[in-house]
Amino acid sequence: MTADCVALRFEINRSCPRRAEFICGGVFVMKFESIRPVLTDSELALAAELISANPGSLITSVGPQWISLDAAREQLRGCAAAFTLCGAAGAAPAIGVGLVAAGAAPGHLRIRFGCADDDAMVAHGVTGYLDEIVAYLCSTAECRRIDIVFGAYNGALLRYFLSHNLFRCEGIMRERYFAAGQYWDGLIWSLTGADIVRLADGLPDAGSPAEDYSALSDRVSRRIRADLAPDGSAEPR
Repeated sequence: MTADCVALRFEINRSCPRRAEFICGGVFVMKFESIRPVLTDSELALAAELISANPGSLITSVGPQWISLDAAREQLRGCAAAFTLCGAAGAAPAIGVGLVAAGAAPGHLRIRFGCADDDAMVAHGVTGYLDEIVAYLCSTAECRRIDIVFGAYNGALLRYFLSHNLFRCEGIMRERYFAAGQYWDGLIWSLTGADIVRLADGLPDAGSPAEDYSALSDRVSRRIRADLAPDGSAEPR
């Protein structure tokens, strides 16, 4: 049995001619280098272990906190999509998890970045992981907003978003996090509207085999459409 609750499939925005190059059987095809989608029960079990492995992480976006395996599994089942973050050259053991949650408004997606090994993550860097997750999310026609929230102490994520030319810092949540014995402000960064299309237009041409994507369900599209459906007609989440 597969863990289809955390799989995803996207509709392509056909108004962008260049994106037609990436369509194979109606599914967006992008080559994954540093991330792997969580599709099976064994992958879900691994992702849950990674989420709960490093409660003191200063790179995990939700901040340091104890998360049991059961709670981690519930997080995975409740999210729209999940990816394991591979080690060096994609061969080393996974060192983290990227979760994507559907927001309250249609087309809104929030990234949660989980780190199972801070030292390995610092050595590897977060850029490849976030670039691939964001690029994949930008491929959906329904996507209108992507955001992430993390503590101001989180140097790894802060450096990434400060250097990104399309993400914008929307504001500060005062004393939102507690880490290293003190309270820290939270920062929210977002990518919206035309910037999503602009980023998608620059996606690389290389693609993974189409069969890799046949296993990705339409979870995100259904989640977003359910938000727009009349009461009683939305699909169960």
